[in-house]
Amino acid sequence: MPMPGTDAALALGMMQVLISEDLIDHNYIADHTVGFDELARRAAEYPPEKASAICSVPTNDIRSIAIAYGHNYLRLARPVIPPVGQSRTNRSIFQELARRMGFEEEVFSLGEVLINPQNAQERDISQGDLVRVFNDRGECCLYAEVTSDTQPGLLVAEGLHWPRLAPGGKGANQLTSQGLTDQGETCAFHCNLVEVEPGYPVAK
Repeated sequence: MPMPGTDAALALGMMQVLISEDLIDHNYIADHTVGFDELARRAAEYPPEKASAICSVPTNDIRSIAIAYGHNYLRLARPVIPPVGQSRTNRSIFQELARRMGFEEEVFSLGEVLINPQNAQERDISQGDLVRVFNDRGECCLYAEVTSDTQPGLLVAEGLHWPRLAPGGKGANQLTSQGLTDQGETCAFHCNLVEVEPGYPVAK
């Protein structure tokens, strides 16, 4: 997992590999984008080694992920043949199967937070525990996924889940700032300083 606030460095490191290995869709870039030359020059300043030093993702991982992404994108970017008859995407098929089998939104409502084993042990948190994630803005309830996939000192909440289905009726947006970023003037909710503790008081 990249360290908080280092997504751009990771992205630039991957771009540097994609461009240097020529794993890019030249036709799409020419027809649908502007500023590619400027982006390429910027990406050239962030080889995987430099990006790794910033985001803490190993150099070889950045390179291998970028190459795998590039090969798969170029292979899947264009359909081999136009849709035939009642052809559908895999996603739509599985969504329909879930509906037909009676799976409703509650099945997918359990939000999880990834926590490193060291941090979990320090806080007496075990796999699957209901935990309270909080800061000075608010709190929410998630289920602990104890894994070395995240670094010590870094919690990762994958995806967003409907607050009304969560214990306590609160979601991860309770932890986020309403301020805008200084350059893009957009939401700055991706990275937040939080604490976590076992248990969660849910009103009866």
